[in-house]
This record gives sequence, C-alpha cells and structure tokens, in this order.
Amino acid sequence: NEAILCFKKLESYIMQDQQSLNTEIIVDLYYKLANCYKYVNNREEAISYLEKIIELNTLNRNGYIELAELYLEQNLTQSIDKAIEYAKKAVELEPEDVSSSLYLARAYLKKDLTNEALSCLKNVILKERDNKEAHWYLGLIYRNKEMYDEANTHYNKILATDPEYEYINSAIGSCFMLQKKYKEALTYYKKDYKNNP
Repeated sequence: NEAILCFKKLESYIMQDQQSLNTEIIVDLYYKLANCYKYVNNREEAISYLEKIIELNTLNRNGYIELAELYLEQNLTQSIDKAIEYAKKAVELEPEDVSSSLYLARAYLKKDLTNEALSCLKNVILKERDNKEAHWYLGLIYRNKEMYDEANTHYNKILATDPEYEYINSAIGSCFMLQKKYKEALTYYKKDYKNNP
C-alpha cells in the first residue's frame, strides 16, 4: 500500500507536467501501479492502469497480455470477451510469440469456442513442438471430444519431456478409464499417486 501511495503521488506530479515527459516514463509508472494493484488483489485498478498503457502505446503487447490474463481470471462472460479481444491484439502484434496464442486459446476454451482454441494450440505446437501447456490443453480438448487416443498422444508428449508434470499420469489414466481399459488406467493412477501423494 505504501508503494501505491508513493506511485500515486508521482502520478499526480507527472500529470501536472505531462507535456515535458516522454511516454515511456508514464507507461513505466502505470506498469508499476498496475503491478502494485495486482499484488493487493485490486483487479479493477490494475485493469484501469493497463488500459491507460495501451491508450498511450497501442503497440504494447505486454499490456494486452496482462489485460487478457486479468480478464480471464474474472471468469465472467463479458470478461472472457475482453480477454479474447486483448489476446487477439497481442497475437496480431507478435504472431510468433506463443504466450499470446496460449492466452487466446484459454479464453476461447472458457467461452466454449473449441475449434478456435484448437487452431491456436496447433499454431503453438508448430512454433514450439514440445510446449507442455499447449499439449495439455490439446489433451483436454480431445478427451472432452472422446478422442482418447489423440488426447493421450498429447499427454504422452508431455510425459516424454517432463515425467514429473503435475497430474499428467492421472490425465492419461482417466483416458484409459473412460475407454474401460482398467489395467492401463490403474498403472497410470499408481504413478500419479507416487508423484502426488
């Protein structure tokens, strides 16, 4: 809270002499305030400052990503629409950055736009073949579509690169369980229990 008060005083001073300062200084101050408000769990104020950042610098991909993240956390229909809007803008600004595509995919999933999420996640895999988060979400999508072998293909790609990935064995086991392959399911559930007692 002391940091917020200090930065707010600085903001008040800056606003009196805004013409003589470059935009980068103001953007930096707004980032500091947004982060302070995120730290104290005041999302509305954090969002307010991040939106000021993108007003000042419409090419600030990080501002769009952070806004998408905050709106995703709110988990309201209108918020998810905003998360999609901001994540799309971040993807437009840096199409090669996979984190933007992952936020967009997560927002699409929360909105039940599975095909759009699949498209984003497949793009991530094209750019980063071993991206665990993309494989995780692809596995979830395919499991929900009852395409268990395809789901396990993605889960096994995670397992191959990170055997300690949280709940990966449970996810594979659940696909086998849903296929009534109980022996295989039990094998993976035991591994999960060993890793996550």
